[in-house]
Amino acid sequence: MCNGQSKSKARDPANYGSTKKERQQQAQLENIQLRLDVDELKKLHHSADYKCTTEFLAREYLVVRRCCPLKFNIESRNTDLTKMKLEEAWLVVSEDDKMKVEIEIETTSKFLLKARAILSATTPVGLYENLLISLIPAKEDSEFEEMTLSTKHSVFVAFNPWNKDELVFLEDEAERAEYVQNDRGVVWMSNLVPCPWFFAQHQESVLAVLSRIFKESEPTHEQLTNPIQVSRIIAKYLVDKILVGKWTGDYGHGKDPASWRTTPQILKEYLETSISVRYGQCWVFTAVLCSLLRGIGIPSRPVTNYNSAHDINTVTDTSDLQVDFFMDQNGNPIEEKNRDFLWNFHTWTELWLNRTDLSDSILNGKKVSLVGWQVIDSTPQESGRSILGPASLSAVKEGCIGIPFDTECIYGGVNADHVFYIKNLDGSFKEIFRDTNIVGRNISTKAVGKMDRSDITGLYKYREGSFEERERFQKAHSKSIAQELAVINQKVQIEFLAQDVIVGHEFVGHIEVSNNSPQLFQAMVLAKAFLVRHNGHIIKSIFEARHPWKKFHARDMVAMDFSLKPDKYMEYLHDQPFIMAYVYVQLKETNQKILSECSYHFVVNPPKVTVPDTVRAYEPFNLNFTFVNPLKTALHDVEIIGHGIKSSTQGFELVIGELAAEESVNEMHYLKFFKEGRYKMMITVYSKELPPSSCLADISVVSAVGLN
Repeated sequence: MCNGQSKSKARDPANYGSTKKERQQQAQLENIQLRLDVDELKKLHHSADYKCTTEFLAREYLVVRRCCPLKFNIESRNTDLTKMKLEEAWLVVSEDDKMKVEIEIETTSKFLLKARAILSATTPVGLYENLLISLIPAKEDSEFEEMTLSTKHSVFVAFNPWNKDELVFLEDEAERAEYVQNDRGVVWMSNLVPCPWFFAQHQESVLAVLSRIFKESEPTHEQLTNPIQVSRIIAKYLVDKILVGKWTGDYGHGKDPASWRTTPQILKEYLETSISVRYGQCWVFTAVLCSLLRGIGIPSRPVTNYNSAHDINTVTDTSDLQVDFFMDQNGNPIEEKNRDFLWNFHTWTELWLNRTDLSDSILNGKKVSLVGWQVIDSTPQESGRSILGPASLSAVKEGCIGIPFDTECIYGGVNADHVFYIKNLDGSFKEIFRDTNIVGRNISTKAVGKMDRSDITGLYKYREGSFEERERFQKAHSKSIAQELAVINQKVQIEFLAQDVIVGHEFVGHIEVSNNSPQLFQAMVLAKAFLVRHNGHIIKSIFEARHPWKKFHARDMVAMDFSLKPDKYMEYLHDQPFIMAYVYVQLKETNQKILSECSYHFVVNPPKVTVPDTVRAYEPFNLNFTFVNPLKTALHDVEIIGHGIKSSTQGFELVIGELAAEESVNEMHYLKFFKEGRYKMMITVYSKELPPSSCLADISVVSAVGLN
């Protein structure tokens, strides 16, 4: 229900005098009311899931979508509305910022007028304090006065992915349910481990932050009509104001990035303090941005790129699509020169858009779809850029670099070569190894309607080594270097023989260097291994072996072993580290050089879960799970959380606290499902010392009368 307001004198009816005319005006205000059918509008605008509370916003609000009518009724107890005329309507941001909207009358009777405001595809998105409706007398000699009615609710206008006139239109219903409406999901992290996340895009904290972003960023109305510009505004504000990134392992005066699990945890802290929240890493920036984009109606999803290239030179030189690793004459890394990094994983956000800002001429006639997924990376960049994108995925796949926005950086992130250089005596550098296949592996996102991993590498690039993939790589190495490396590869074989690191156990690596030819040669062999943070920065050296000018007879082999005890890596596990090893070989006779590399990841054994093969709807059943502390020291702040595909799926949270060394926790949890179908529940174990570990439980639910 809404209150009427007269345009004459003061708005508050209590301020009116006692003249006959003023009494008529006051009676008119009390008799005529503006009503929104909130329940009907929520269905019409696909906004029933929004939690319209007033913790952070001053008034109750209603979320509506563009390209969908905002229906309202004007009701009167005893004033004849046929003698009044609907003149104008405004969406009001503030007293000085109003936007006129078109209105259409549906029906008019003596005491009821039904109409609708038209929210076109050019309506700026964001929070409007209210909707104002102006009524004027139908005739000049009417006894009625002009009056303005206002809504009780604030109105939050969002994009509409259900409507074909929108740039964010997404036709597939299942994809809309996943990428717009689903408030739960996962972000894939190190070693293909899923990290559950509660996006909570329908909660007030998300809309309150969006409102603050649009207020403080001071965008133009034109920018707020365009989802491309809106996504950039949101991503930049996230990096500049909401969240602080940190990768050093020291998280004093803040929270360990691995401890975040939900977007509201972060946004509520920011709203309450107006101080940037400490700390986040790539998956946290990605998940929060996904929440904000879904909240404003832009389809989005978190994506993980494994072995992701971060080449700082790509920012200024689009031809330099490679990650360079420089070594001195002894094969040791030159830290001050190594400014490019290979992350063992990196996450970013994809959003679904029609890129009408791009034209075929810009894309050089390539067969590139302008409608589809775009990459936007909100993780702070080494180059000083706050964000990258949106970059068209189709353009990235076709190698159309240099077009808006930052396509070359995303292209390099999934296609760059990893190139090793050795320093010569004269101070110059010589390329000794180029890996063309390591970058851009297992690009992953959550499958639609399931908790499974969906591999979307094929959306970013052609198959590694294929003609199309190499054709689109503009910075191929010279033929002479390729021939030289091919010759030495026929002589020398380097093998890394070890599995990934099982957390809690000692890691043992084994390396073999062999003479693969029938001829004798002399070679210098250097093997090194490092513990590396997930962003490619070296934590410490863990192994070095050097064999100066060893004679290799035909089929000779030299073996090297190295190890890493748990107490040497445990304190770094929350940095999502990995072990990088490489072997450098130099032939004495020809001065030819070769290098080979290998990475090892840390694996936490997941919890084990058992459920019945089949359960009945409406009947409780037991979910049993077991988790063993793999360490010889206690775990702290242990929690076990069960996540369904959606928040409507029953889940659970179990606080264990401390779990003694090598002790196991065996728990039973009662669950109940109310609808038939196949469900997947993700069980995740969190602790202060270990990164999250997860497993999936498959649950088949049949009708309550389906079993005997």
